[in-house]
Amino acid sequence: MNRRTGSSSSGFAVATEWLGRIAALLSVVLFVLVVLTIGKGLTMQKSAKQIVQDFHTTNGYFASRADLTDVAKVKNQLQVLTGVLAELNRSANVDVTYLAATIPDVQRLLAAGRGDVNIAYQLRGVASTLQQSAASIHNVAANARGTVAAVDTELARAITLVGQLNAQLAITERKLALLPSIGR
Repeated sequence: MNRRTGSSSSGFAVATEWLGRIAALLSVVLFVLVVLTIGKGLTMQKSAKQIVQDFHTTNGYFASRADLTDVAKVKNQLQVLTGVLAELNRSANVDVTYLAATIPDVQRLLAAGRGDVNIAYQLRGVASTLQQSAASIHNVAANARGTVAAVDTELARAITLVGQLNAQLAITERKLALLPSIGR
């Protein structure tokens, strides 16, 4: 009975130890999540402050609206507006001049592009011709391979026959060597 109590308490101790490890791991994960959340919160706070500042700046633009009862102020603001519009007109004229100056370059690029397209179409025809030539060369090479194989077989047979002929000539020469020499 003691054994059971001892083994169950040691099992309980192991389970408690593992639960403690898991709890420690979870606390580390929660700590990391809290740190990340704080970082995101600070980023959001900074963004919100920037938005508020942008609203204040925008509202400042409209703080001094035209007061139509003060004729001198309205006249002054109209003169400022006329100056701004004249400056915009000059800038637009400069931009139009630059744009007009680029039109010939764009036309040349367009013409060059058309030439490139024509060359590409011509190259497509050349590529097709080259493909057909390559197929023809491939067929010739395949036929040549068959011819070379047939010649190789015939040459091997000829070499065998020459070998047999040489063997027969050697036999004949030995037989002739045994005959007395006539006319010595």
